[in-house]
Amino acid sequence: MPIWHNNVSMPFAYNAKRLNLKYRSYFDFMSQVSKLGAEKGLYGRFTKLGSYGEETLIESVFCDEQGYLLGEYVRSKFPVDEENIIYCEQVDADGTSILVVVQLGRIIIDTVLPPGPVSHEYMLPIVGSGIKHSVAIAGRKVVLHWDEAEDATHLPGHCIDKSQRLETGFVLEAAAIDKALQVLPNSKAIKVAGLQPVNFKAIGISAVLAIIAGVGYFGSIAQQEPDTPQTVQVDLYKDYRTTLATPSPAANILVTAATYGKASLIPGWKIKEAGLSASNTFAEMIENGGSVGDLEDYAAKHGMVVRRSEKAVMLYDRRITKPREAQQHLYEVSDVLSHLSEMAHIAYDAIVAAQEMVVTGKVYRREVKVTLRNALLDDVAMYAESLADLPVVLKNIKITPQGAYMLVDIDLTIYGSNRNTLNEIKDSLRS
Repeated sequence: MPIWHNNVSMPFAYNAKRLNLKYRSYFDFMSQVSKLGAEKGLYGRFTKLGSYGEETLIESVFCDEQGYLLGEYVRSKFPVDEENIIYCEQVDADGTSILVVVQLGRIIIDTVLPPGPVSHEYMLPIVGSGIKHSVAIAGRKVVLHWDEAEDATHLPGHCIDKSQRLETGFVLEAAAIDKALQVLPNSKAIKVAGLQPVNFKAIGISAVLAIIAGVGYFGSIAQQEPDTPQTVQVDLYKDYRTTLATPSPAANILVTAATYGKASLIPGWKIKEAGLSASNTFAEMIENGGSVGDLEDYAAKHGMVVRRSEKAVMLYDRRITKPREAQQHLYEVSDVLSHLSEMAHIAYDAIVAAQEMVVTGKVYRREVKVTLRNALLDDVAMYAESLADLPVVLKNIKITPQGAYMLVDIDLTIYGSNRNTLNEIKDSLRS
């Protein structure tokens, strides 16, 4: 799924992989995206088609690189009720052409073809479908044409409903393109599409607290005798909400990776390890032919601070201390652990080790260590993104050089509940 640039350098992604996904829970959806992303491309576009019973249907498009979707862009240039389309445009003097085919409203071909005969791979779905298409061509040397006199692969009459030759094509000079037609990193594309955790195994904490406070409060008033102190209601989920008001784990993993990246560029110095302290990210440095003066100059230019002792030379950077938005959902701890494990194993050379569950009142927690081996900075960033909006707290991160790669240890704590508790909450909400 490569990228082709038009005359004004707009990047178009072609040969995209399109399929519909069905899922029952957000974690099921994320698991599918993770697996398919590793196979079909780390950039995507997701559109919700509708919900059917307990299942949600998503139209998904995967690409290897970021750009505007060629097929969707061409499709947008035709009337909405035009369901069967063949569009061919010459995009180079030698006859190189783009070919987009839509059948029954679905894009089945979006490609860039070299001069010469169109292969059976592309002709068979057209000729063998039995569908009549609205055909449009642009350019004098297109690779496909309805006129046998033209020096191009012949498009048989039984495939054509109507045909037109355009004076100007849609793609070659396209400059202003709707950003909705752009593929983004899969995790970001999911957010842009609004596919956030709402109706799956997550239960709104505000609803839980309303049940606890509402039922408990009015119950105590109804039974209250004169001069009898009102019953004090205990917020069973206070610790859960307070704990998850800590800084975003994704953000602090990203800034730690950024500190590592900046420190790795300092001439004459090597990194021993990078990580988090109470209020900073840091990199412990090893002299490799450089001077402390050079290190301090580099640090000053990049907003960092050098601290020296008899045992080590430390480079400190800022970490994220701002609390994240309040967590509004309860999840099963086992579901969150499955998601973290799948994301790690599918896309990376990883080890995931989980400790036993610890229960405090209604809140469950589980310690997890995720180790990414042979990782690059991009890998760390992508895994950090997979933690966004999840009920996890970052305890520690350590990044150690591993040849040309990195060994990344991430210590997390998952907070949530179990299936029985969530069922109790659902029953309360229904009653």
